[in-house]
Amino acid sequence: MLQTKFTFFVTFILLIGFSRASVVKGMQADSVRAIRVYTLQQAIDTALANDLRLVALTAQIEGVSATGKINILKRNALIGYRGDLSYAPHFSRWGYDPASTNGGIVSAQVTAEKLLYDGGKSRLLGAENDLNVEQLRKQLELENADIIRSVTEAFIQVVRGRDEEELDSAVMSETVTLRDLVKRLEAGGALSQSDLLSAMSDVNRAQLQLAQASTDALIARYSLAIAMGKPTDTLITAQGSISQLADAAQNALPLADSAVRLQIAIADLDLKRAELEVQLSAADARPTVTLNGDAGLLTSFDNILLPPGDRAGFLGASVGISVNGPLFDWGINDLAVQQKTAEATNVRIQNLILKRALLSDLVRLRFTIRQLRSNLVLAKNSIDLAQKSYERTLSVYAGGRATLTEVLQSHKSYVDSRRTVLQILAEITTSNAQIARLNAH
Repeated sequence: MLQTKFTFFVTFILLIGFSRASVVKGMQADSVRAIRVYTLQQAIDTALANDLRLVALTAQIEGVSATGKINILKRNALIGYRGDLSYAPHFSRWGYDPASTNGGIVSAQVTAEKLLYDGGKSRLLGAENDLNVEQLRKQLELENADIIRSVTEAFIQVVRGRDEEELDSAVMSETVTLRDLVKRLEAGGALSQSDLLSAMSDVNRAQLQLAQASTDALIARYSLAIAMGKPTDTLITAQGSISQLADAAQNALPLADSAVRLQIAIADLDLKRAELEVQLSAADARPTVTLNGDAGLLTSFDNILLPPGDRAGFLGASVGISVNGPLFDWGINDLAVQQKTAEATNVRIQNLILKRALLSDLVRLRFTIRQLRSNLVLAKNSIDLAQKSYERTLSVYAGGRATLTEVLQSHKSYVDSRRTVLQILAEITTSNAQIARLNAH
């Protein structure tokens, strides 16, 4: 008979605890109505729209593209103008050679210059500029991938933080229910005061845990606002649960890893640039051939001072070819080629190291996710077992056949099993986000 009364009493207390938890959740819902709720895609779109690094990279691409167009236009004949006015007096014993200066020069000419041959440097510089543009575009895409990953991870922390806070709120209600039960049993003389003190201490720990969870949830929301480019706006939160995010991420995960990845593509472009630098250094040893021409007025002061009938003509034109190149450079060019070749070799080795590291990370992450999925099934099963064990221990305790230590230990196992599921779901979602980042192409 006494056991039946205790069982009814425990059931009544549990119902009161569940009702109180519902009221708390309702109050929390009312307090967050002004908070803007973002889906993961909305958070990502907002971050991409606000990120200044994307704007800077876009401007850099435009600048490098303009440089390439300039280099192409420079291959055309460059037409300009030139004017000279100089006076060089000469006397019988002092002055420049009058055959060269004629007292000074007056000129006003249109000039033209066309590069005929530069050892292939123009072509190599154009190819290098194209590589720069392509690499910047890849970096822009990689920056997009980095933003998506950082926002996704911040989003996961917000959702997980909210789930943790809800769990701690439920744990708080459960510990309060247990404390009230112990208080009534102690008042009836069925228990010692030490059980009541232990139950009250457990409530205090649950209160601290809930306060910490609330703080962590607030910090996670602020971190998400920073990742979205809205650091001054903390009235935001994430939609969904950690379980929903994990399911969506697993459905979106590709079955096979991409063979063309942004990091590898950028590394390959670095290698091509290094190889071009070797060719450019070798091209410095070749001569440069330029076609020059001018037309206009060119005369000397002495010619101007002659009587009109004795003056030579002022108008004319000229054309010529100039060749410039190194004759003896003490081996500097050979050393420059050797230096660039060594740098290209180092880039090639670093490229191989990067590829191996990426492959290793992808294999590790996929193995981790596979193991986490297996652990998740076991963890979910353990929740049911832990709940049944806790309810049974609590019932036995109410009947006087178990100690409070056993109840608290059983409750801790129940709480830990629920936390373990949240932890595994968060790790699965985060690992999926990391794989998506590594596979970006």
